[in-house]
Amino acid sequence: MGRHSKTGPARPQGRTKYLSNLISIGTFCSLLLLYPGIAFAQNLQTPRSAAADIRGLVQQADQLWDNRKYQEALPLYRKAAEAGHAHAMTRVGLAFAEGDSVKQDFPEAVRWFRRAIDAGDLQATAFLGDMYVIGGGVPRDFAQALAIYHKGADHGEPSAMVKIGVMYYRGRGVREDLAAAASWWRRAADLGDKDGMANLANLYVRGTGVPPE
Repeated sequence: MGRHSKTGPARPQGRTKYLSNLISIGTFCSLLLLYPGIAFAQNLQTPRSAAADIRGLVQQADQLWDNRKYQEALPLYRKAAEAGHAHAMTRVGLAFAEGDSVKQDFPEAVRWFRRAIDAGDLQATAFLGDMYVIGGGVPRDFAQALAIYHKGADHGEPSAMVKIGVMYYRGRGVREDLAAAASWWRRAADLGDKDGMANLANLYVRGTGVPPE
């Protein structure tokens, strides 16, 4: 019997499989043209979903932290911090600085405060500056502390303004100047900072550094 049947030559199997693959690919491409979001919707939604998940973690951690449940809050902050959340980095640094639910570790606190600043959380400038004031994990250096505080204050961070006021009030790294202290605390108070308000009110009670009223 020859290679060809009575109904005609046999179709090469390799070519048939190749054509089938082309048809499948063509059908898929047609779907992409008609519905371009099908293939990529999941990938496009993933970053947004991940960001929302991280925000949710931080909100939950903030509630726990405010209720002094530091041991429960810290793992959530650490997860968010490792994902790049700046505020979470600051809170992890505070936990190490104060020894809340972890062993106090000033060098680790400094590392997290620096990461937070680099990630855009200016509140961390107040805490990193404090490390230089007390010599925690870094050499004690009032001038460096002031420079760090100014980095935050010059960009509108009220907690850093309060710390500059304290430096002027106590004469640390600068000459004691109660009027300058009052000026910085007033700036912080105008931004709604409670410590700035309290410190400024104390000067008025004592009648120092502010005009009598």
